[in-house]
Amino acid sequence: MSRTLGSALVSCSLVTCLLQAALATDSLGQEPYPRPNEAEAKIEAALGETAKLDFADQPLAYVVETLAKQHKIPIQVDNKALTNEGIGTDTPVTAHIEGVSLRSALRLVLDQLDLTYVVRNEVLFITTRTEAENILIFKVYPVGDLVRGENEFQSPPALEAFAGEDYQSLIGLITCCVAPTSWEGSGPANIHEFRHSHALAFSQSADVHEEVAALLAALRQARHKQRLAAKLLAKAAEKPQPAEVESMHVKVYRLDLPAATPGRTGGGMGGTGGMGGGGFFAVPNEPAAGDKLDGDKVNGDGAAGNDKAMDDKPAGDKAPHKRA
Repeated sequence: MSRTLGSALVSCSLVTCLLQAALATDSLGQEPYPRPNEAEAKIEAALGETAKLDFADQPLAYVVETLAKQHKIPIQVDNKALTNEGIGTDTPVTAHIEGVSLRSALRLVLDQLDLTYVVRNEVLFITTRTEAENILIFKVYPVGDLVRGENEFQSPPALEAFAGEDYQSLIGLITCCVAPTSWEGSGPANIHEFRHSHALAFSQSADVHEEVAALLAALRQARHKQRLAAKLLAKAAEKPQPAEVESMHVKVYRLDLPAATPGRTGGGMGGTGGMGGGGFFAVPNEPAAGDKLDGDKVNGDGAAGNDKAMDDKPAGDKAPHKRA
């Protein structure tokens, strides 16, 4: 008994982890439910195929029959609704269209007669706009990835964390942007949130469902771009910053050296060959402020001490430089 219970707990834990991972990566599935059956899925696929229409004053019935044969799908006309609007299947249709999807081609043709279509009962059903608006289809849309309130730099919340999910903002966006007059209060449709399934559920016409699906897809695309941008920023933040360049200070010292005197060290060639006070001279490797070194004396054991002694003499006492 305990072994069976332990296995069940492990299985539940595994399922929970898989669901959390699926929600975090948006891989749980975002298409609305119920999904179309095989026949309706075939019709939806055919609507995405490229179509070519070349009709000149051809009856509507002939146009419908031709398209059904070309794309191998069942198409039916709502004769009752068309008759109530004073439109017959013998109404002439003119259309020269190519290079577009069957979905777009049908809309362009049916708009001329103020008609539309719905995929219903495993057929493509052509009817009036008024009748199509009255045919409400119930669907459930998974929206957990669009209502969670975490930002891109935080871990996704647990499945039971409903507090951060903002359904009302998404509902307001849908009812404001997609067929505003068709929702509860102005029209027959209504929309509800179901937090335990992270979903929105509502009944609407086929056209509105298509527009809602397009809106949700656009929101997910924008969300995806934001996540990519966040990843790029995170990678940029991980790169090491360039090391600071050490600053260098340059100091210029004015040297006014007299002719070499006995006892001056490092005086170079100043006292030989009649060169007087000119020639090469040595500069201490680590000069202190004011060019004075600790331990220098005026009577001097070094250049700094001798310079100090020479600087103390009046200007006229300095030996003039001899020309070579």
